Amino acid sequence: MSEQPQTPSPAPATSVALQVLGSIMVVAGVLLAALSGLCSGWMILMSAGNSGGIDQLLQMALMVLMVGGTPFAIGIGLIFGGRTVYRSGSGR
Repeated sequence: MSEQPQTPSPAPATSVALQVLGSIMVVAGVLLAALSGLCSGWMILMSAGNSGGIDQLLQMALMVLMVGGTPFAIGIGLIFGGRTVYRSGSGR
């Protein structure tokens, strides 16, 4: 007699939910990091053209990094956290 191939069991609902949550976290993190990074870069470039000297440019860059660096860091954290959540749902 021939053996019938075993069909893979469907993934539990919790693992699918974790994969969806992880994917949402990664997408949100990429958007947050990209947009805040682009905005911060744009502000630094614009202040470079209007600055009176290197001191003013460094002060502006420090202010922009303090304000724009926080959402950028949160976005990077969401990316890595989302990857971890996604992988825990896929069983890897």
